[in-house]
Amino acid sequence: MQQSTITEIFSNAYFSLSVVWASELILSTALHFPQPEKIFNYSHYSLIIKTNLKNYAQKKTVYWPTPPLKWDQLSAFAQHTLKTLFQTVPFGQTISYTDLAQKIGKPKAARAIGQVMAKNPFPLIIPCHRVVAKHHLGGFTPHPKLKKILLQLEGIKLYQHQLPHTIIQTSQ
Repeated sequence: MQQSTITEIFSNAYFSLSVVWASELILSTALHFPQPEKIFNYSHYSLIIKTNLKNYAQKKTVYWPTPPLKWDQLSAFAQHTLKTLFQTVPFGQTISYTDLAQKIGKPKAARAIGQVMAKNPFPLIIPCHRVVAKHHLGGFTPHPKLKKILLQLEGIKLYQHQLPHTIIQTSQ
C-alpha cells in the first residue's frame, strides 16, 4: 500500500525548498530556484522551515533543531555520514569530502562521501552544500549555482584565482 504524501514549498528571494511529508516525517526535500510558496503547516516543523528560509534571505544564522527525517530509507553508511555532517558542520562553515571521510572514521572514503552527498534526500536541512572539494566547490545535484548562493548567504567568501577553481574561505 502506497503511503499518502503532501508537498509543501517554502520560498525566499534566492531559492525554494520543496518538502515531501508522510506520517509526520520528511521523506525528501529538493532545492529549486524561487517558485511560488505552497505551505499547509503540515507539521510543527513547517514553521521552522519557513523561519529558516526567511533567515537565509536576511543572511541571518540558520539553526535546524533535530528534524523529523525518514532515515530508514538510507543505508547505514549514508545515515552515519549525513548525521555526522548535520551535527558537526554548522552554518557558515565548510568541510572537504576528505575531511568528512576522516571524521566518520573512513579516511579513504572521500568518493563514497561524494556519492552520499549527491544522493542526499534532504538537501538544505542536511547541509550537503557545505561539503566542498579541496580546491573548488565540488558538485551539487540541485544546481551548482544554488550551492554558490547558499554558501554566500551563509557568509562564506568565494574567491576566484587564476586557476579555474574557486577557493573557499570559511567565515569566522
